[in-house]
Amino acid sequence: DTDDYEQLWTALNAYAQRHGKTLPERSSIQAWKAAEGPGIILTGELSFCEKSGGAVFDYHLNPLKLEKSHRLARKYGGDRFLILGIPGLSPKDLPSYLKKDAAIVRSKVLNWLVHIQHELLGRKWKSFFVKQKPRSKSRRGDRQESESIQHRIYLFAEDGEGFMAREAAVKMFSSGAKSAHKVVTVNDLLDWVLPPAENRGESILKLFSRLTLAVSPTIPTIEFKPLEIIRSDDAFADSPQERRLDLKRHDAKKRGFKSENKTAVMNDGCARISKPAAAAIASILRLNGEIPSAFQGRIGGAKGMWFVDVLGETIPTSERGFWIEITDSQLKYEGHTIDNLYPDSARVTFEVQSYAKSLTPAVLNFQLMPILINRGVPAEEMMRLLKEDLTAKVADLEVAMDSGLALRKWNQDNNPVTGERLKTRTIEMQGGLPTSSWERINWFVEHGFEPKTCRYLKDLCYSAISAYCGRLEKRMNIGLGRSTYAYMIADPLAVLEENEIHFGFSNAFTDPKSQFQDTLLNAMDVLVARSPAHLPSDIQKVVDLPTSPTTLHKF
Repeated sequence: DTDDYEQLWTALNAYAQRHGKTLPERSSIQAWKAAEGPGIILTGELSFCEKSGGAVFDYHLNPLKLEKSHRLARKYGGDRFLILGIPGLSPKDLPSYLKKDAAIVRSKVLNWLVHIQHELLGRKWKSFFVKQKPRSKSRRGDRQESESIQHRIYLFAEDGEGFMAREAAVKMFSSGAKSAHKVVTVNDLLDWVLPPAENRGESILKLFSRLTLAVSPTIPTIEFKPLEIIRSDDAFADSPQERRLDLKRHDAKKRGFKSENKTAVMNDGCARISKPAAAAIASILRLNGEIPSAFQGRIGGAKGMWFVDVLGETIPTSERGFWIEITDSQLKYEGHTIDNLYPDSARVTFEVQSYAKSLTPAVLNFQLMPILINRGVPAEEMMRLLKEDLTAKVADLEVAMDSGLALRKWNQDNNPVTGERLKTRTIEMQGGLPTSSWERINWFVEHGFEPKTCRYLKDLCYSAISAYCGRLEKRMNIGLGRSTYAYMIADPLAVLEENEIHFGFSNAFTDPKSQFQDTLLNAMDVLVARSPAHLPSDIQKVVDLPTSPTTLHKF
């Protein structure tokens, strides 16, 4: 019975054993049951074969995973997309037997990836997008990839077993029967995302990069009606004024009229959303009645930050009080004209990437240190903070040594092993013990050994502190009690002067060391930095203006 996962896996495992083979890592039962839903993620990796004379690549198929879906998966089904990790193709990345033909290998592989239809798992796949593997390390629980992987290729299943021709699928849908996958080409897919006629003046490379919006993992929330989507000009440096909806200007912009102002845009990527719409989004996100002050998201061809309108503006075309503003700096490509009359739900859904949360103390980013020293902050102050941070970590470990459970938590907080387990797909063992020192600490604690009575476990803890010192020396992520990462927007009410900010916390911000605890900064001098920061101008000293919370929405 192929519908029963347990029976199917048992049968496949028996077949593999009879032939002296092993099955790949098993998918979870939850992922198997959701195999055709939008949140399913199918991934794999290519790696170069170590020996010549056969295939160039080995292929490893990862187990099915459940993650946040993207727009295309919600439209066509997550099972129609395959994310393929590939190693670098430069001479230094190739195995020795391919280095002499590096240029030919690169050309052949790219041609194979781009122009060839690939048959796998009973389906015919075609690539449509590629992006670099993120440089930053994945967070705990995120998908892990081999160090050699440099790019991710996105493939789409155009056809396959059980797929129906377009005419048959339409007839089946109109009859009320359960919808099946229909044959769709990559060209159809791209046209659905980026309408060619509406974006005729844009460069191919620019439009290609915009496909990121369609494959970014997001959470779908509310659908906006066409008359609830308001086009608006940006805020410019030479004309600061309170942000207000202008429906006449909206109509003109829909007809193609653009702003002629050439001064600096002050609200780059930021616009407003009505409070009723924000409340509906928060309800879908299950935030227990709390409404975030801002959302990072996408809708149609727009991306950016939307903050909640505090003026209570309404529009006559929405009985439910929903509206969303889209500025020129947010719009990355023009949407389909037909969506103004008959919108496709996937293209008018507000997709949340993240949202404003209660703020907590952060760490001093390594990028900021050279700029701070250049601007006059003594290097001795950095050394003092470093010593204080390290002393606090050692003190935490000393407390944790009194209890195995406390030590287990300390180890997880400071040396999370989840990512390594996902990366290697196992806990690597040698001589009956895990090879990783962090895993060894967990192993000893979970088997009942006490930190203060087991000398070997105590030595492992000292090694853990030494490793932490090494990471601290390399990254310099020094804890700062009165620092935080926050979303910031240009003043929408035009009440702040140059070098003034307003910073309001939804909940009291607490720093135990300095004993600071308040929801406002009360005219305090503040350093505001871009992230990432590269230039001296990326850090500015400003003054916080204690404006009434009823005037500016708190973050």
